Amino acid sequence: MNRFCLYILLLFATVSASAIEVPTFSETHGYKNSPFSLEISSATDGCSIYYTLDCTTPSATNGTLYTKPIQIDKTSVLRAIAIDSTGEASATTSATYIFVDDVLKQNNHPAGYPSEWGPYASIPGTAKADYEMDPEMTASKATARIIRSGLLSLPVLSIVTEPGFLFSHEQDEERGGIYIYTGGDASSTGNGYGDGWLRAASVEFWEEIGDSLKGFQVNCAIKIHGNASRQAEKTPKHSFRMKMKSSYGPKKLKYKLFGEDGGKKFDQIVIRAGFGNTWLHWLTGQQKQAMYTRDAWAKRMMAKMGHLSTGTRFAHLYLNGMYWGLYNPTERIDADFCELHLGGQAEEYDVVRFDNGQLNCVDGTVDDYNRLVEGARSSEDYATYQALRGLDVSGQPLETSDVLFDADNFIDFMLLNYYGGNGDWDHHNWAAVHRHGAEEGFRWLPWDSELVLQGVKDNILDVRNRLCPTYIFKKLMEKSIPFRMNFVDRAYRALCEPFGVLQPDSAQSVWEVLTDDIDEAIWAESARWGDYRRDVHQYSAKGSLYTKTSHFDPQCDYMRNTYFPQRTAIVLKQLQDAGFWTTTKEVPVLKIDDESLTVYSALVEPSQTLTLKGGSAIYYTTDGSDPIKFTSTGKITQNNTAIRYMGAFSATEDCTIKARVRTSSTEWGPLLERKLTVRNTAGITPISATKQDDRYYDLTGRRVMHPKAGIYIHNGKKVIIK
Repeated sequence: MNRFCLYILLLFATVSASAIEVPTFSETHGYKNSPFSLEISSATDGCSIYYTLDCTTPSATNGTLYTKPIQIDKTSVLRAIAIDSTGEASATTSATYIFVDDVLKQNNHPAGYPSEWGPYASIPGTAKADYEMDPEMTASKATARIIRSGLLSLPVLSIVTEPGFLFSHEQDEERGGIYIYTGGDASSTGNGYGDGWLRAASVEFWEEIGDSLKGFQVNCAIKIHGNASRQAEKTPKHSFRMKMKSSYGPKKLKYKLFGEDGGKKFDQIVIRAGFGNTWLHWLTGQQKQAMYTRDAWAKRMMAKMGHLSTGTRFAHLYLNGMYWGLYNPTERIDADFCELHLGGQAEEYDVVRFDNGQLNCVDGTVDDYNRLVEGARSSEDYATYQALRGLDVSGQPLETSDVLFDADNFIDFMLLNYYGGNGDWDHHNWAAVHRHGAEEGFRWLPWDSELVLQGVKDNILDVRNRLCPTYIFKKLMEKSIPFRMNFVDRAYRALCEPFGVLQPDSAQSVWEVLTDDIDEAIWAESARWGDYRRDVHQYSAKGSLYTKTSHFDPQCDYMRNTYFPQRTAIVLKQLQDAGFWTTTKEVPVLKIDDESLTVYSALVEPSQTLTLKGGSAIYYTTDGSDPIKFTSTGKITQNNTAIRYMGAFSATEDCTIKARVRTSSTEWGPLLERKLTVRNTAGITPISATKQDDRYYDLTGRRVMHPKAGIYIHNGKKVIIK
């Protein structure tokens, strides 16, 4: 049998549908502390089981016939297949067993793997392979102990595939190694050879949840993911993408990879290696700023702001049993992602990106997006601006118009990137998604935000790229007064309110969670890749041995002591200096019994005095409406329900107070908004207790439908008001 026919046989054995049950192992995958005896069995009677320990695909002609338990006493990747008497085979299954001491001894010459990787794209030569854990670090018992702990601190992803599928130098689209010929766009990654290559693989995942080990093993396709990060000279650590395809395995990955609140079935997962601001980046300046949490921070912040965002987390990656470093699995933004999180069918969605100087559609078309851009150009016409939002000039829904623009989502997306000072945006690294016929407009999502949170004084407000978010933003700010006021209001709420999402404590808290996740794991990344720019490939300048204590911790100190404490005020001033604010900057302060209310919602007594301070002319409402409204031509005017503040008042029922300072008929300051819940305290004493049922009561103990939150003692009896 020639080599190509053998390849086809192996591939078919891996992915074909079969009535034969896959073999099962007596020991689940995971980290192991001591040798064990492994048994393999099949639920299908009369089958022979073949297995391999070299990551090749087992078959009747490749591997070992299972006849007795296998002794596992070192890091091992076991692959097995069941074959019945007619020759029908099951799918291949795999299990990875990691002995941490073996990982620490991982050397630069693994048997059967090449000493060189792919050709350089922009400089002469070929990349020198690097497999080892740095012996300079692992030789120290104290450091080795920390690295070992770091390896155990995160979940594990294990990719198992034919070694040649990763590292073969054969220039063949079916058999060439995807880590050798990494593909990508020819303009940024050389000749683009290898672009789109898929390889059959097994992917395992395990994590500790409570006292249990949870995870999965799934057969799927893998490919190299990314753009410039595919170039061997720019980084030797490449990203992967899992693709669930029926020709390779199941159509969906069914696992809550991103927690209980995330999705539970996926078509694709991007396994991000990290590129910008890592110890492996080709520029020494970015090596020194390595922090590994920036992109995940942007994604988590977008979710914290109340918007759709991709799930993201950290894990250690192993390739065919070799430790490959700290990785960042995340969802891919496409129509299947939209269907999972927003409902409907994938075919209903447009997913738009901007790369290489032009709009690109991951799915759908760019037609609606172009309509949105054209509407922004003409947004001085109030009817046009409102139509983008699916409304007429009176604010009523337009029955015949698709909603194209979600102003709140767009503004928060812009604020996030301006706050982060995103230095690699917005000529790319963003996505916008839209469902045809939906009541929501395009939603904007951050992507590949590795160059945020850098210089505390970074200012990107002058960025303006045609057809991109900055272009839409600038057009709307120039032409649409309603959008401009909306932007100021949301910017004030995010940057100025004590509870604002971009206040120092809020922005830092998201970063702290992510940094805590990898605080130990970064030692393992350092041992695997920290010496690369010093000892393996220096590019234009010699790097250092990058470690947690010498490089990662100082970056964290800078974030805690300088960036987060100062950044919010700096961004606010940048917005004001750029003219992205109102002439009237004053904002009222709501006080309860002369104490400023610094939270959004509060419980008040009807006897308490409410006052508004700040500005000579304050207008407010108590019905939740804005003190301003817009005329049919988009000009600001006073809302009929607005009351000019003339002195102290009180609240007798639940209300939302909205207030602004007015300096002229057309000049109004940012919006203050507070939600008040009024409690009638006659004969009622609050107590500390657990809510016990879903019944609501009034003050006489009668059951009612309108709740007043709390549990009380009324006339000596407990009253539950939920």
